[in-house]
Amino acid sequence: MELVPHITVGVVPILIGPLQALLALLPVILLALGSMAVAFFKPRNAWVLVKLLWRQKLAVVVLVGLGVGVWMGVGLLPARAGGGDAVLVGDVNWFNFRGGLQRRGYHPGTPDPTAPGVQWTYRTANDAAIYASPAIAGDYVIFATARVTPFDPTGSGELLCLNAHTGELVWRGGLSDLRATFSSPVVQGDYVAIGEGLHLTRDSRVSVFNSRTGALRWSYRTQSHAESTPAIAGGRVFAGAGRDGYRAFDLEPDANGKPKLHWHAPGARYMDASGSPNVYGDHVFVPMGRWGGLGMACLDADSGEERWRVTTPYPVFSGPTIVAERNLVLIGMGNGNFVQTAEQAMPSQLDYLRAKGATDQELEEARELLGPAGEVWAIDLTTGDLRWRFASQRTVLGQVAAGPDAVYFGSRDGHLYRVDYQGRETARWNARSPIIASPAVAEDHVYVVSASGVLYCLDARSLRVVWEMPLQRQPLAAGDLFISSPVVAHGRVYVGTPRSGLLAVGKPTPPLPLIWAGEHGGPGGDGRLGTSTLPQQVEPLWFLPWQHKPDMADCPVTGSVALHADAAFVPLQQDGQFGLARLPLGPDAPTQPVWFTPTGLPVVHSPATDGHTVFLSTGRPGDTNRRVLALDASTGSLRWERPLHATAPGFLHLTHHALVVADEALLSLDPASGQPQWRWDQAQPASAGAVRHGRVVVTSKDSVYLLDEASGSVLWSQRLEEANLTAGHTPVFAGRGLIVIATDTRILALSELDGATVWEAPLATPLVDSIVLVDDRVVVVRDRDEHLSALSLQDGRLLLEVPQVSLPVLADESAVYVMGRRGFQRVPLDGARPAGWMRWEEDDWGLATARPLAAGYFVLFVTERGLLAAEIRSEP
Repeated sequence: MELVPHITVGVVPILIGPLQALLALLPVILLALGSMAVAFFKPRNAWVLVKLLWRQKLAVVVLVGLGVGVWMGVGLLPARAGGGDAVLVGDVNWFNFRGGLQRRGYHPGTPDPTAPGVQWTYRTANDAAIYASPAIAGDYVIFATARVTPFDPTGSGELLCLNAHTGELVWRGGLSDLRATFSSPVVQGDYVAIGEGLHLTRDSRVSVFNSRTGALRWSYRTQSHAESTPAIAGGRVFAGAGRDGYRAFDLEPDANGKPKLHWHAPGARYMDASGSPNVYGDHVFVPMGRWGGLGMACLDADSGEERWRVTTPYPVFSGPTIVAERNLVLIGMGNGNFVQTAEQAMPSQLDYLRAKGATDQELEEARELLGPAGEVWAIDLTTGDLRWRFASQRTVLGQVAAGPDAVYFGSRDGHLYRVDYQGRETARWNARSPIIASPAVAEDHVYVVSASGVLYCLDARSLRVVWEMPLQRQPLAAGDLFISSPVVAHGRVYVGTPRSGLLAVGKPTPPLPLIWAGEHGGPGGDGRLGTSTLPQQVEPLWFLPWQHKPDMADCPVTGSVALHADAAFVPLQQDGQFGLARLPLGPDAPTQPVWFTPTGLPVVHSPATDGHTVFLSTGRPGDTNRRVLALDASTGSLRWERPLHATAPGFLHLTHHALVVADEALLSLDPASGQPQWRWDQAQPASAGAVRHGRVVVTSKDSVYLLDEASGSVLWSQRLEEANLTAGHTPVFAGRGLIVIATDTRILALSELDGATVWEAPLATPLVDSIVLVDDRVVVVRDRDEHLSALSLQDGRLLLEVPQVSLPVLADESAVYVMGRRGFQRVPLDGARPAGWMRWEEDDWGLATARPLAAGYFVLFVTERGLLAAEIRSEP
């Protein structure tokens, strides 16, 4: 069934809110003008007015000139700021939409903006909107604008080049009648290429300019809109033009300055050429949207002949993303467009079918096909075969951005998705507003703009929010579309807005210091300080035996070890005293601790540290004179202390701005002074809780609570039907909007939004220790049957099971490291065969008694006989 709308809905708006208000006032204005005209034609009044105008003829001429200038848009006339040509410094090669084959919107080699703040703003003429994405040309940023009025529905626009560091105007493009533009500029060397027009424009042009001066080189008029962003490759420009298909031009004009058309792939076969093409080698990949398109084709770059075609169930407005090293092409698709949801776009489609005589059954089938839907497809670059497909709840309009180990894309369903190259979701973040623009993927962060006009900086692995800021101060108005995709370069984010011009926001900041947040590195911690991937093998470096005393147990370590950089903080019993010791982690075996600070009572939980201060709690529930201590990390001297209740669990969780303590109530303390910031005493906490995104999740014996991190106020609580949460299993913020907790009988994934159960998995026996998060997997070790299980974070399915694992595990993003019969084994999480990781000499070292931990170049093992350090060696 052909699903073609009779009236095509615009991709971008023709009228914006203020202009609609002007239209509403137009009858009143006309009435007033009419009254003035009637008065004017009275002879006496007319004669007085003529004499007045003649006396003020010079002023009248000036006013008329100004009026004409404003009406014609003096600000849109081509001009250069200052004299001389602009010098484009750097790698001037932003050759397609989002800059490169992988559509990352990122200029490599520049730092990530890790803090918010507006660096400069460029206000466009007449406050024109910016729908296009900026292009980076060395130290310059080039972008296009769009302004429409009730009297000019095709609108006007301008192509601008600014100094990327100061926001100063360098040149205006030399095309005085440029239409309102949705296409983004692309740059290669001395050339800038761009389309023009919004969706209803029927004779838009593809134009090429001089990147140094803005002078027009040539322009070609099509028979449709040119919303497609061109691509430059091999001395040619490849551009789409809506119903007019795709074309390839030579970059240089002919001897008469006219464009040289190389080939034309007509619109009758390549309908709705609105997406941005991509070029790799002698392949051109072109997307197709509505009007009988629905797919992507691979064309020969030299001849335009089709090599293969993929038909999709939905329109493809997202340009193809190429990941050459994986031989993949990625496309996004779905129902709906940049202005309308699927539901809003559906009526025109159904009206068209009715006009063609569709039956009720055919209309019902059409409703199913035209409803909310979205997908991303991974396609073999050579053959066009489908490798995998990933479904979202609504359309994917922006580009799929390909990072080193995952792809990122936003959806109208309000989520940003992180999916690995096997098509598995590894993280999801909810913007609570549609995401229409493309994400920018920098070195360690992802930048995304929501339809509500907020720019977010997210951690690239976890999709945790690092910072956020609104892009305009005015309240959102009807027609405000935030569809300009952000671009990252020079330690800034460049992004266009509907009413606030082009913004340069964000700045690099020194990275936050690494902290050891608590037990095993914090809730869900994998035992590593930092995120370095562990090598295939490690080798023993040194062994420090315990100084045994006759009245001591086999192992004097009383609690979990904390790591930081070149130091290990070990809870010990030494010479009959309980305390904390700092041991160096150098290449040579330490002979003794740097310091040992007695604590009176044993330290049974892991300390926490930021490298400057070490935080610890003393004693077990039931002991008296328990304390929370803050020690100087270099000397072991006391900085502050406060009492801890006799019944308190005593767990700690350190963040960069708070120390959360499970006392008789949950306390948030100032790490510098130990003074309370807030106290939550609705129930006694069963753990220290976990902190993320300004939220704290904590459990009591039978309930789960989500608190506001700043105030401690309860956002929601959820009582579990049957639960025993007193074993100290800390709840975990797991990404995807999920909180994972363990009871004695179940593992539960709860919605971070309201605490509702998303999935649950039974436990045959309780856990040995806390939950470990490994990428998109939940890893647990059961107690009596000694089985390690890896569950899918998405739905709780059992993905992997390893028998005979008696200890909590060390893990990285691809494997877990567990004690086997002959030593530690590396168990890949993709199901590959386990391999030896480090041979264990039990006769020399004794049994391992705690989870191994990794920091820097070392893996640390606590044994019954001493402390073993293994060196992480470089791969040969």
